[in-house]
Amino acid sequence: MTTQALLHVLSRCTDSARTAEFNTWYNDVHIPDVLELDEFKSVRRYQLGLSNIDDMPQYLAVFEVETDDVEATREVMLTHIRGKAATGSVTRHDLFDGASLSWYVQIFNSATVD
Repeated sequence: MTTQALLHVLSRCTDSARTAEFNTWYNDVHIPDVLELDEFKSVRRYQLGLSNIDDMPQYLAVFEVETDDVEATREVMLTHIRGKAATGSVTRHDLFDGASLSWYVQIFNSATVD
């Protein structure tokens, strides 16, 4: 059975003077690399507005994923990204600090009210 899941990626740019370069890489290189995988349907990125947590990562990417097996999909994604790096199609940028990857599986879906 296909499950709706979300992959939340919290990240930082390691050099505030190069934030535009980081965001261009993330949006134009990294996201298309991940979206090459059939299970990954869409992504939205956010920049931190407010937080009550000190040193909270400044960026959140939320990938919508359809999968029969979250663990297997995670492994496919990591293998895909490592393969890109090994062939010279680099998917990791020196400015990227991936602070956390968390997978969430849908447990409830409410009806939409028109």
